[in-house]
Amino acid sequence: MPRKFDRKMLVAFDTVLQTKPLDQVTVSELTALAGITRPAFYYHYSSIEECILFNIERSMKKITDSHPGSEGVFAVMTEVMATCKEYRVFSENIYRSKNRQLYYDKIRSTFETYVRDQITGDAQRQEMHISWVDRKQIAKYLTDGFIGMLDMFLGNDMYNDPNTLGRKYLQFLGRDVPDILKEFSEKDINE
Repeated sequence: MPRKFDRKMLVAFDTVLQTKPLDQVTVSELTALAGITRPAFYYHYSSIEECILFNIERSMKKITDSHPGSEGVFAVMTEVMATCKEYRVFSENIYRSKNRQLYYDKIRSTFETYVRDQITGDAQRQEMHISWVDRKQIAKYLTDGFIGMLDMFLGNDMYNDPNTLGRKYLQFLGRDVPDILKEFSEKDINE
């Protein structure tokens, strides 16, 4: 998809969301503001929801790709919250949307896949033997905490500093992700 098209859509969303909630936005309004045709919109997306889901996934992928390894998990968490804060109006509308769960599910699945992939990669590099079930449980545990923290962050009008919330979450866990992996490593248990 052309970057120019994406930029026009984001600017159109930003403009229209200044005056009305996301659930009341129409494709006609977006395309008129973006200066593109309705057929061009529908060539790329089947609905406004699909457009938002695509952009959430793309943004999450860009963030997760920039933080490889399990030690990057908390950096991803804080960068996602910082991005929400940067695009405040859009984020607030997603939080208040009737489709909020749909958008949260996309964030959840993208983040959980990222965490599971990082855990698997780190375990292989360090020759740890962590079962698939344990990797899945660790990823779910970290993802549930992240989604709860994101929900609190958005629910509090993004008042908190993302870095401070990330540090508090790390304090809550009491250890970093590589240390959690070591606890689950069969290699360490058997030694």
